[in-house]
Amino acid sequence: MFGKKLVAKQPAQLNVLHRTSGCATSPFRCGFSPISVWNLVGDPGYLSLSDLSYRRRNDGDICSHPQMTNSLYPNLRWRRHRVVELTDESIRAMAPTFQNRGQKLADGWRMVLYYPHFHLIKRQNAYVVPPFSSLYPSLSPYLNQFSAIMAPTILVAGATGNTGRGVVETLSKLLNASNTNLSGYRVIALTRSLRNPVAQHFATLPGVVVLEQNWVEITADWLRQHEVVRAFIASHNEPNQFAEESTFHIAALRAGVQYVVRISTTAANVRPDCDAYYPRTHWAIEAMLSSPEFGALQWTSLQPNIFANFYLAPAAALIKQYRKTGKQETLRLMASSDAPVGVVEAGEVGVFAAHLLCQEDPSLHNKASYVLNGPQDITGEQIVKMVEQHIGTRVESVIYKDCSVIEQMAAASQESRNVILSIMHAPESAWEGKCSTTTTSKEVLEIAAPTRTPADALKALLEE
Repeated sequence: MFGKKLVAKQPAQLNVLHRTSGCATSPFRCGFSPISVWNLVGDPGYLSLSDLSYRRRNDGDICSHPQMTNSLYPNLRWRRHRVVELTDESIRAMAPTFQNRGQKLADGWRMVLYYPHFHLIKRQNAYVVPPFSSLYPSLSPYLNQFSAIMAPTILVAGATGNTGRGVVETLSKLLNASNTNLSGYRVIALTRSLRNPVAQHFATLPGVVVLEQNWVEITADWLRQHEVVRAFIASHNEPNQFAEESTFHIAALRAGVQYVVRISTTAANVRPDCDAYYPRTHWAIEAMLSSPEFGALQWTSLQPNIFANFYLAPAAALIKQYRKTGKQETLRLMASSDAPVGVVEAGEVGVFAAHLLCQEDPSLHNKASYVLNGPQDITGEQIVKMVEQHIGTRVESVIYKDCSVIEQMAAASQESRNVILSIMHAPESAWEGKCSTTTTSKEVLEIAAPTRTPADALKALLEE
Protein backbone atom coordinates (compact mmCIF):
# COMPACT_ATOMS: atom_id res chain seq x y z
CA MET A 1 0.00 0.00 0.00
CA PHE A 2 2.74 2.36 0.93
CA GLY A 3 6.24 1.80 -0.21
CA LYS A 4 7.19 4.22 -2.97
CA LYS A 5 8.88 7.50 -2.23
CA LEU A 6 8.54 10.60 -4.41
CA VAL A 7 10.57 13.76 -4.21
CA ALA A 8 8.66 16.96 -4.83
CA LYS A 9 10.79 19.80 -6.14
CA GLN A 10 8.98 22.53 -4.28
CA PRO A 11 9.62 23.47 -1.65
CA ALA A 12 12.99 22.29 -0.32
CA GLN A 13 13.07 18.75 -1.66
CA LEU A 14 10.14 17.36 0.32
CA ASN A 15 9.92 13.60 0.54
CA VAL A 16 6.38 12.23 0.50
CA LEU A 17 4.81 8.81 0.60
CA HIS A 18 1.95 7.78 -1.61
CA ARG A 19 -0.30 4.88 -2.46
CA THR A 20 0.88 2.22 -4.84
CA SER A 21 -0.98 -0.73 -6.25
CA GLY A 22 -0.37 -4.11 -4.68
CA CYS A 23 1.42 -4.72 -1.39
CA ALA A 24 4.61 -3.20 -0.12
CA THR A 25 6.48 -3.05 3.15
CA SER A 26 5.06 -0.41 5.44
CA PRO A 27 7.46 2.42 6.25
CA PHE A 28 6.14 2.20 9.80
CA ARG A 29 6.79 -1.53 10.17
CA CYS A 30 3.30 -2.26 11.32
CA GLY A 31 0.29 -4.03 9.94
CA PHE A 32 -2.00 -2.11 7.56
CA SER A 33 -5.23 -3.33 6.10
CA PRO A 34 -7.68 -1.57 3.77
CA ILE A 35 -10.97 -0.28 5.14
CA SER A 36 -13.58 2.14 3.89
CA VAL A 37 -13.76 5.65 5.27
CA TRP A 38 -15.32 8.91 4.21
CA ASN A 39 -13.23 11.83 3.09
CA LEU A 40 -13.96 15.19 1.60
CA VAL A 41 -13.63 15.72 -2.13
CA GLY A 42 -13.25 19.18 -3.58
CA ASP A 43 -10.73 21.69 -4.76
CA PRO A 44 -7.38 20.51 -3.35
CA GLY A 45 -6.67 23.96 -1.96
CA TYR A 46 -9.56 23.37 0.44
CA LEU A 47 -9.13 19.63 0.76
CA SER A 48 -6.15 20.34 3.01
CA LEU A 49 -8.52 21.71 5.64
CA SER A 50 -10.80 18.69 5.68
CA ASP A 51 -11.47 16.42 8.64
CA LEU A 52 -10.67 12.77 8.12
CA SER A 53 -11.10 9.88 10.51
CA TYR A 54 -9.26 6.60 10.47
CA ARG A 55 -10.44 3.50 12.27
CA ARG A 56 -8.17 1.65 14.66
CA ARG A 57 -8.29 -2.11 14.85
CA ASN A 58 -10.79 -3.47 17.36
CA ASP A 59 -12.12 0.03 18.05
CA GLY A 60 -15.22 -0.41 15.98
CA ASP A 61 -16.46 1.90 13.27
CA ILE A 62 -15.49 5.46 14.15
CA CYS A 63 -15.33 6.74 10.59
CA SER A 64 -16.45 10.31 10.25
CA HIS A 65 -19.82 10.85 8.62
CA PRO A 66 -20.66 13.59 6.08
CA GLN A 67 -23.07 15.33 8.43
CA MET A 68 -20.31 15.80 10.99
CA THR A 69 -18.50 18.42 8.94
CA ASN A 70 -21.03 19.74 6.44
CA SER A 71 -21.43 22.83 8.58
CA LEU A 72 -17.72 23.54 8.24
CA TYR A 73 -17.34 22.63 4.59
CA PRO A 74 -20.75 23.06 2.94
CA ASN A 75 -19.39 23.29 -0.59
CA LEU A 76 -17.45 20.03 -0.52
CA ARG A 77 -18.76 16.61 -1.43
CA TRP A 78 -18.09 13.24 0.15
CA ARG A 79 -16.75 10.09 -1.41
CA ARG A 80 -15.96 6.67 0.02
CA HIS A 81 -12.36 5.53 -0.41
CA ARG A 82 -10.31 2.46 0.41
CA VAL A 83 -7.54 3.48 2.77
CA VAL A 84 -5.28 1.97 5.41
CA GLU A 85 -6.21 0.93 8.93
CA LEU A 86 -3.87 2.31 11.55
CA THR A 87 -2.55 0.32 14.49
CA ASP A 88 -1.39 1.83 17.77
CA GLU A 89 2.20 1.42 16.63
CA SER A 90 1.61 3.25 13.39
CA ILE A 91 -0.13 6.16 15.11
CA ARG A 92 2.67 6.50 17.64
CA ALA A 93 5.19 6.48 14.79
CA MET A 94 3.31 9.06 12.76
CA ALA A 95 2.34 11.51 15.47
CA PRO A 96 5.82 13.00 15.99
CA THR A 97 6.16 13.44 12.25
CA PHE A 98 3.51 16.11 12.26
CA GLN A 99 5.03 17.80 15.28
CA ASN A 100 8.55 17.82 13.94
CA ARG A 101 8.97 18.03 10.18
CA GLY A 102 11.75 15.87 8.90
CA GLN A 103 11.97 13.56 11.91
CA LYS A 104 13.84 10.39 11.09
CA LEU A 105 11.70 7.28 11.48
CA ALA A 106 13.07 4.04 12.83
CA ASP A 107 13.29 2.29 9.50
CA GLY A 108 15.18 5.06 7.73
CA TRP A 109 12.31 6.83 5.97
CA ARG A 110 12.18 10.58 6.20
CA MET A 111 8.55 11.60 6.01
CA VAL A 112 7.94 15.32 5.81
CA LEU A 113 4.29 15.01 4.82
CA TYR A 114 1.97 12.08 5.17
CA TYR A 115 0.02 13.09 2.09
CA PRO A 116 -1.99 10.75 -0.01
CA HIS A 117 -5.31 12.34 -0.90
CA PHE A 118 -6.41 11.56 2.63
CA HIS A 119 -3.56 13.34 4.37
CA LEU A 120 -4.83 14.45 7.78
CA ILE A 121 -5.12 11.92 10.57
CA LYS A 122 -7.76 12.17 13.25
CA ARG A 123 -8.76 9.72 15.97
CA GLN A 124 -11.95 10.14 17.88
CA ASN A 125 -11.24 11.16 21.52
CA ALA A 126 -7.54 10.76 20.94
CA TYR A 127 -4.69 12.23 18.92
CA VAL A 128 -5.87 14.92 16.49
CA VAL A 129 -3.75 16.49 13.79
CA PRO A 130 -4.58 20.18 13.23
CA PRO A 131 -5.38 21.40 9.70
CA PHE A 132 -2.55 21.19 7.21
CA SER A 133 -2.42 24.93 6.61
CA SER A 134 -1.82 25.65 10.28
CA LEU A 135 0.98 23.08 10.37
CA TYR A 136 2.82 24.28 7.29
CA PRO A 137 1.25 27.53 6.04
CA SER A 138 4.14 28.23 3.70
CA LEU A 139 3.32 25.07 1.74
CA SER A 140 -0.31 25.91 1.03
CA PRO A 141 0.43 27.29 -2.48
CA TYR A 142 1.78 23.88 -3.45
CA LEU A 143 -1.22 21.84 -2.36
CA ASN A 144 -2.42 21.34 -5.91
CA GLN A 145 0.92 19.87 -6.90
CA PHE A 146 1.01 17.44 -3.97
CA SER A 147 -2.65 16.58 -4.38
CA ALA A 148 -2.10 15.77 -8.04
CA ILE A 149 0.78 13.48 -7.14
CA MET A 150 -1.15 11.58 -4.54
CA ALA A 151 -4.02 10.00 -6.47
CA PRO A 152 -4.59 7.93 -9.62
CA THR A 153 -5.13 10.62 -12.20
CA ILE A 154 -6.89 11.27 -15.48
CA LEU A 155 -4.95 13.96 -17.31
CA VAL A 156 -6.70 16.43 -19.61
CA ALA A 157 -4.28 18.13 -22.01
CA GLY A 158 -5.90 21.07 -23.73
CA ALA A 159 -8.42 21.42 -20.93
CA THR A 160 -9.40 25.01 -21.73
CA GLY A 161 -9.74 24.37 -25.46
CA ASN A 162 -12.77 23.57 -27.62
CA THR A 163 -13.30 20.02 -26.43
CA GLY A 164 -11.40 20.10 -23.15
CA ARG A 165 -14.02 21.94 -21.13
CA GLY A 166 -16.61 19.26 -21.82
CA VAL A 167 -14.09 16.59 -20.82
CA VAL A 168 -13.21 18.19 -17.48
CA GLU A 169 -16.75 19.07 -16.43
CA THR A 170 -18.12 15.66 -17.38
CA LEU A 171 -15.27 13.77 -15.70
CA SER A 172 -15.89 15.66 -12.47
CA LYS A 173 -19.57 14.70 -12.54
CA LEU A 174 -19.04 11.08 -13.52
CA LEU A 175 -16.24 10.36 -11.07
CA ASN A 176 -18.02 11.98 -8.14
CA ALA A 177 -21.22 10.10 -8.88
CA SER A 178 -19.44 6.82 -9.45
CA ASN A 179 -19.37 3.74 -7.24
CA THR A 180 -16.88 2.00 -9.52
CA ASN A 181 -13.18 1.39 -9.15
CA LEU A 182 -12.59 4.83 -10.66
CA SER A 183 -14.34 6.72 -7.87
CA GLY A 184 -11.01 7.53 -6.22
CA TYR A 185 -9.48 9.01 -9.37
CA ARG A 186 -8.58 12.65 -9.71
CA VAL A 187 -8.59 14.91 -12.77
CA ILE A 188 -5.64 17.12 -13.67
CA ALA A 189 -6.67 19.89 -16.05
CA LEU A 190 -3.75 21.56 -17.78
CA THR A 191 -3.77 25.24 -18.66
CA ARG A 192 -1.20 27.71 -19.90
CA SER A 193 -2.43 30.27 -17.39
CA LEU A 194 -4.12 29.85 -14.02
CA ARG A 195 -5.69 33.27 -14.63
CA ASN A 196 -7.74 31.86 -17.48
CA PRO A 197 -11.43 32.18 -16.43
CA VAL A 198 -12.13 28.64 -17.62
CA ALA A 199 -9.22 27.33 -15.55
CA GLN A 200 -10.52 29.21 -12.52
CA HIS A 201 -13.92 27.63 -13.09
CA PHE A 202 -12.30 24.17 -13.19
CA ALA A 203 -10.70 24.83 -9.79
CA THR A 204 -14.18 24.92 -8.23
CA LEU A 205 -15.16 21.47 -9.54
CA PRO A 206 -15.01 18.44 -7.23
CA GLY A 207 -11.99 16.24 -7.77
CA VAL A 208 -10.29 18.58 -10.27
CA VAL A 209 -6.74 19.88 -9.96
CA VAL A 210 -5.68 22.72 -12.28
CA LEU A 211 -2.00 22.92 -13.18
CA GLU A 212 -0.18 25.50 -15.27
CA GLN A 213 1.72 23.25 -17.65
CA ASN A 214 2.32 23.13 -21.40
CA TRP A 215 1.48 19.59 -22.47
CA VAL A 216 4.18 19.52 -25.14
CA GLU A 217 6.81 19.66 -22.35
CA ILE A 218 5.41 16.68 -20.43
CA THR A 219 7.81 13.80 -19.87
CA ALA A 220 7.45 10.22 -18.71
CA ASP A 221 8.83 11.25 -15.31
CA TRP A 222 6.17 13.97 -15.03
CA LEU A 223 3.42 11.47 -15.81
CA ARG A 224 4.74 8.98 -13.26
CA GLN A 225 5.14 11.64 -10.61
CA HIS A 226 1.52 12.73 -11.04
CA GLU A 227 0.26 9.12 -11.19
CA VAL A 228 -1.39 9.58 -14.58
CA VAL A 229 -3.14 6.38 -15.61
CA ARG A 230 -5.47 7.77 -18.29
CA ALA A 231 -5.25 10.83 -20.50
CA PHE A 232 -7.13 12.99 -22.95
CA ILE A 233 -5.28 15.01 -25.57
CA ALA A 234 -6.56 17.52 -28.08
CA SER A 235 -3.47 18.53 -30.00
CA HIS A 236 -2.94 21.57 -32.20
CA ASN A 237 -2.83 21.10 -35.98
CA GLU A 238 0.36 23.00 -36.72
CA PRO A 239 2.90 21.37 -39.08
CA ASN A 240 4.93 20.13 -36.08
CA GLN A 241 1.93 18.28 -34.62
CA PHE A 242 3.35 14.83 -35.27
CA ALA A 243 6.63 15.58 -33.52
CA GLU A 244 4.94 17.00 -30.43
CA GLU A 245 1.96 14.67 -30.09
CA SER A 246 4.00 11.54 -30.80
CA THR A 247 6.44 12.66 -28.11
CA PHE A 248 3.52 12.83 -25.69
CA HIS A 249 2.43 9.29 -26.60
CA ILE A 250 5.99 8.00 -26.22
CA ALA A 251 6.08 9.53 -22.73
CA ALA A 252 2.72 7.93 -21.92
CA LEU A 253 3.99 4.55 -23.09
CA ARG A 254 7.16 4.81 -21.04
CA ALA A 255 5.26 5.98 -17.95
CA GLY A 256 2.81 3.08 -18.03
CA VAL A 257 -0.26 5.16 -18.82
CA GLN A 258 -3.05 2.70 -19.47
CA TYR A 259 -5.42 4.52 -21.83
CA VAL A 260 -5.44 7.64 -24.01
CA VAL A 261 -8.36 9.29 -25.78
CA ARG A 262 -7.28 11.70 -28.50
CA ILE A 263 -9.03 14.10 -30.85
CA SER A 264 -8.49 13.43 -34.54
CA THR A 265 -10.23 15.12 -37.49
CA THR A 266 -12.78 14.51 -40.25
CA ALA A 267 -12.94 10.75 -40.68
CA ALA A 268 -12.99 10.76 -44.49
CA ASN A 269 -9.75 12.75 -44.53
CA VAL A 270 -7.68 10.56 -42.19
CA ARG A 271 -5.69 8.72 -44.83
CA PRO A 272 -2.12 8.82 -46.15
CA ASP A 273 -3.04 10.45 -49.48
CA CYS A 274 -5.17 13.33 -48.19
CA ASP A 275 -4.18 16.57 -49.93
CA ALA A 276 -4.53 18.56 -46.68
CA TYR A 277 -1.47 18.06 -44.47
CA TYR A 278 -2.93 17.73 -40.97
CA PRO A 279 -5.25 14.75 -41.63
CA ARG A 280 -2.13 12.89 -42.82
CA THR A 281 -0.59 13.72 -39.44
CA HIS A 282 -3.54 12.14 -37.65
CA TRP A 283 -3.26 9.09 -39.89
CA ALA A 284 0.44 8.79 -39.03
CA ILE A 285 -0.19 9.09 -35.28
CA GLU A 286 -2.90 6.43 -35.40
CA ALA A 287 -0.60 4.17 -37.43
CA MET A 288 2.11 4.66 -34.79
CA LEU A 289 -0.29 3.88 -31.94
CA SER A 290 -1.47 0.76 -33.80
CA SER A 291 2.04 -0.63 -34.07
CA PRO A 292 3.13 -3.61 -31.92
CA GLU A 293 5.58 -1.37 -30.06
CA PHE A 294 2.63 0.52 -28.56
CA GLY A 295 0.70 -2.59 -27.57
CA ALA A 296 0.82 -1.69 -23.87
CA LEU A 297 -0.91 1.67 -24.43
CA GLN A 298 -4.64 1.44 -25.13
CA TRP A 299 -6.14 4.30 -27.12
CA THR A 300 -9.20 5.61 -28.89
CA SER A 301 -9.28 8.25 -31.61
CA LEU A 302 -12.30 10.55 -31.95
CA GLN A 303 -13.06 11.89 -35.42
CA PRO A 304 -15.56 14.76 -35.26
CA ASN A 305 -16.44 15.64 -38.82
CA ILE A 306 -16.84 19.42 -38.46
CA PHE A 307 -17.14 21.58 -35.36
CA ALA A 308 -20.30 23.66 -35.32
CA ASN A 309 -18.72 26.81 -33.88
CA PHE A 310 -16.23 26.95 -36.76
CA TYR A 311 -18.78 26.13 -39.44
CA LEU A 312 -21.36 28.64 -38.22
CA ALA A 313 -19.05 31.45 -37.10
CA PRO A 314 -19.53 33.58 -40.27
CA ALA A 315 -23.31 33.34 -39.87
CA ALA A 316 -23.12 34.48 -36.24
CA ALA A 317 -20.79 37.34 -37.20
CA LEU A 318 -23.19 38.65 -39.85
CA ILE A 319 -26.16 38.51 -37.46
CA LYS A 320 -24.25 40.41 -34.77
CA GLN A 321 -23.10 43.02 -37.28
CA TYR A 322 -26.59 43.52 -38.66
CA ARG A 323 -28.09 43.90 -35.20
CA LYS A 324 -25.48 46.51 -34.37
CA THR A 325 -25.29 48.51 -37.60
CA GLY A 326 -28.27 47.47 -39.73
CA LYS A 327 -25.84 46.70 -42.56
CA GLN A 328 -24.72 43.47 -44.20
CA GLU A 329 -21.45 42.31 -45.62
CA THR A 330 -21.11 39.25 -47.85
CA LEU A 331 -21.86 36.04 -45.98
CA ARG A 332 -18.85 33.79 -46.64
CA LEU A 333 -19.57 30.15 -45.85
CA MET A 334 -17.18 27.23 -46.05
CA ALA A 335 -20.27 25.05 -46.56
CA SER A 336 -21.48 24.12 -50.01
CA SER A 337 -25.01 25.09 -50.88
CA ASP A 338 -26.50 21.59 -50.84
CA ALA A 339 -24.25 19.02 -49.12
CA PRO A 340 -25.60 17.87 -45.73
CA VAL A 341 -23.08 18.08 -42.88
CA GLY A 342 -23.66 16.84 -39.34
CA VAL A 343 -21.84 19.62 -37.51
CA VAL A 344 -21.16 18.82 -33.85
CA GLU A 345 -20.51 21.05 -30.87
CA ALA A 346 -17.01 20.65 -29.47
CA GLY A 347 -18.30 20.38 -25.93
CA GLU A 348 -20.35 17.32 -26.80
CA VAL A 349 -17.28 15.66 -28.26
CA GLY A 350 -15.67 16.28 -24.88
CA VAL A 351 -18.63 14.70 -23.10
CA PHE A 352 -18.23 11.52 -25.14
CA ALA A 353 -14.47 11.50 -24.49
CA ALA A 354 -15.11 11.74 -20.74
CA HIS A 355 -17.48 8.77 -20.85
CA LEU A 356 -14.77 6.71 -22.57
CA LEU A 357 -12.21 7.74 -19.95
CA CYS A 358 -14.58 6.55 -17.22
CA GLN A 359 -15.08 3.10 -18.71
CA GLU A 360 -13.96 0.46 -16.23
CA ASP A 361 -12.70 -1.66 -19.12
CA PRO A 362 -11.30 0.57 -21.88
CA SER A 363 -10.09 -2.46 -23.82
CA LEU A 364 -13.52 -2.55 -25.44
CA HIS A 365 -12.57 0.68 -27.23
CA ASN A 366 -8.87 0.00 -27.76
CA LYS A 367 -7.58 0.99 -31.21
CA ALA A 368 -11.03 2.24 -32.19
CA SER A 369 -11.81 5.34 -34.22
CA TYR A 370 -15.24 6.83 -33.64
CA VAL A 371 -16.96 9.31 -35.97
CA LEU A 372 -18.93 12.06 -34.23
CA ASN A 373 -21.66 14.24 -35.68
CA GLY A 374 -24.46 16.30 -34.22
CA PRO A 375 -28.08 15.09 -34.33
CA GLN A 376 -29.02 17.05 -37.48
CA ASP A 377 -27.50 17.73 -40.88
CA ILE A 378 -27.34 21.23 -42.28
CA THR A 379 -26.57 22.60 -45.74
CA GLY A 380 -25.24 25.99 -46.75
CA GLU A 381 -28.67 27.06 -47.94
CA GLN A 382 -30.16 26.12 -44.58
CA ILE A 383 -27.53 28.21 -42.81
CA VAL A 384 -28.61 31.19 -44.93
CA LYS A 385 -32.24 30.62 -43.96
CA MET A 386 -31.30 30.56 -40.26
CA VAL A 387 -29.50 33.87 -40.67
CA GLU A 388 -32.52 35.39 -42.38
CA GLN A 389 -34.76 34.26 -39.54
CA HIS A 390 -32.50 36.02 -37.03
CA ILE A 391 -32.16 39.31 -38.93
CA GLY A 392 -35.71 39.41 -40.29
CA THR A 393 -34.68 40.12 -43.84
CA ARG A 394 -33.05 38.52 -46.87
CA VAL A 395 -29.29 37.85 -46.95
CA GLU A 396 -28.06 40.12 -49.74
CA SER A 397 -24.92 38.27 -50.79
CA VAL A 398 -23.52 34.82 -50.03
CA ILE A 399 -20.45 32.91 -51.18
CA TYR A 400 -20.38 29.13 -50.71
CA LYS A 401 -17.21 27.01 -50.47
CA ASP A 402 -15.30 30.05 -49.30
CA CYS A 403 -11.74 29.36 -48.11
CA SER A 404 -10.43 32.90 -47.90
CA VAL A 405 -9.73 32.45 -44.17
CA ILE A 406 -7.14 29.82 -45.07
CA GLU A 407 -5.43 32.23 -47.43
CA GLN A 408 -5.25 34.69 -44.53
CA MET A 409 -3.76 31.97 -42.32
CA ALA A 410 -1.08 31.24 -44.91
CA ALA A 411 -0.22 34.92 -45.25
CA ALA A 412 0.19 35.30 -41.48
CA SER A 413 2.02 32.02 -40.84
CA GLN A 414 5.78 31.59 -40.68
CA GLU A 415 5.36 28.01 -41.83
CA SER A 416 5.52 26.84 -45.43
CA ARG A 417 2.86 28.65 -47.44
CA ASN A 418 2.38 25.58 -49.59
CA VAL A 419 1.73 23.41 -46.53
CA ILE A 420 -0.74 25.83 -44.93
CA LEU A 421 -2.64 26.35 -48.18
CA SER A 422 -3.14 22.58 -48.42
CA ILE A 423 -5.82 23.01 -45.71
CA MET A 424 -8.07 24.32 -48.52
CA HIS A 425 -8.57 20.69 -49.54
CA ALA A 426 -9.91 19.66 -46.12
CA PRO A 427 -13.58 20.64 -46.68
CA GLU A 428 -13.78 18.78 -50.00
CA SER A 429 -14.98 15.61 -48.27
CA ALA A 430 -17.87 17.58 -46.75
CA TRP A 431 -18.76 19.08 -50.12
CA GLU A 432 -18.83 15.53 -51.51
CA GLY A 433 -21.46 14.50 -48.92
CA LYS A 434 -19.12 12.32 -46.81
CA CYS A 435 -19.79 14.10 -43.50
CA SER A 436 -23.49 13.60 -42.88
CA THR A 437 -25.05 12.25 -39.70
CA THR A 438 -25.30 8.83 -41.33
CA THR A 439 -21.57 8.39 -40.67
CA THR A 440 -21.89 8.65 -36.86
CA SER A 441 -20.45 5.61 -35.08
CA LYS A 442 -23.01 3.48 -33.25
CA GLU A 443 -20.87 3.56 -30.09
CA VAL A 444 -21.30 7.33 -29.95
CA LEU A 445 -25.07 6.98 -30.11
CA GLU A 446 -25.05 4.28 -27.43
CA ILE A 447 -22.71 5.95 -24.93
CA ALA A 448 -23.28 9.72 -25.15
CA ALA A 449 -25.09 10.83 -28.28
CA PRO A 450 -24.74 14.55 -29.09
CA THR A 451 -28.04 16.42 -28.75
CA ARG A 452 -27.34 20.03 -29.70
CA THR A 453 -28.65 21.05 -33.12
CA PRO A 454 -27.17 23.63 -35.52
CA ALA A 455 -29.82 26.06 -34.27
CA ASP A 456 -28.63 25.50 -30.69
CA ALA A 457 -25.04 26.04 -31.73
CA LEU A 458 -25.83 29.28 -33.55
CA LYS A 459 -27.76 30.56 -30.54
CA ALA A 460 -24.77 29.85 -28.30
CA LEU A 461 -22.45 31.75 -30.65
CA LEU A 462 -24.79 34.75 -30.58
CA GLU A 463 -24.72 34.77 -26.78
CA GLU A 464 -20.93 34.98 -26.61
